[in-house]
Amino acid sequence: MRDASGTVIEREARRHRARCSGGERSCRDWTVYGDEAYPHRTYQLSVVSSAVEAVALGGATRTAAASEHHTTRRSVSRWLGWVGSLVEAGDLARLCARLDAHGRRPPVGATAAPSQGSGSVARAGANLRLLDHLAELLRERGALGTRHGPALGAILARPLERFGEVAFLTRGSPRLRVAEAFAPG
Repeated sequence: MRDASGTVIEREARRHRARCSGGERSCRDWTVYGDEAYPHRTYQLSVVSSAVEAVALGGATRTAAASEHHTTRRSVSRWLGWVGSLVEAGDLARLCARLDAHGRRPPVGATAAPSQGSGSVARAGANLRLLDHLAELLRERGALGTRHGPALGAILARPLERFGEVAFLTRGSPRLRVAEAFAPG
């Protein structure tokens, strides 16, 4: 922050430090943050979608995706879990089948069972493929209007508009109600 003369003013916030009561050497101390004071960064949904796509569909490592998107490996892992838990892939596949007048099959790999050890990656990949497919179907029907960009953002905008539901990245989000969000009415 700068004052009227252009001098940089830094705010100093005092934070308490905590450590284990037993005095164990293996226990490290940590900073105690108050309500709403925990430091965090904000990422655009397009960055989240791109990082998840790089890992789940592009075969990149979490470390490589984190480096490319200027974030941490832990954030990429959280994002993979978040996208994978937004909606059940089977429900999304059934919705796509109902909306598809041409009877196209779901994208390859969209309904594959997650392999052991990579469940969150497989679920996130399946959900991204199906959300892209759903966005394409909805655009064909004119249900997405002029929204462009990643399907994830275009799809999430509707439940926000219709029900006021926000899909938070930083805490548990309600399951995405895609069928209800795009139902007529």
